[in-house]
Amino acid sequence: MAARIDRLASDDKRLLQTASVVGRDVPVTLLQAIAETNETALEAGLDRLQAAEFLYKVQLFPEAEYTFKHALTQEVAYGTLLAARRRTLHARLVETIERLQVGRPDEQVNRLAEQC
Repeated sequence: MAARIDRLASDDKRLLQTASVVGRDVPVTLLQAIAETNETALEAGLDRLQAAEFLYKVQLFPEAEYTFKHALTQEVAYGTLLAARRRTLHARLVETIERLQVGRPDEQVNRLAEQC
């Protein structure tokens, strides 16, 4: 699995790693907020990752969401992140969850707990 991830183009590998920080299920709004890419590049990257069978779309409405095809894929992608990058992405994710999920404390607590 690690070898397949390493063969990805650098932008796609970075996007997959970023998605792995969000968790097994990846709402596009959270990914967009923490990824360092524009919306067009994000969509193209997600399309390529889906074509390569790393992720697949599970929901379009009320918001688009992807999931890792296998839990192992998410774990391996997460494990390839350097510690400093992982901390940065986790900090961005927590800030984004707090901002986006105001007024929905149960969902916020559950999502934050998944990241610990």
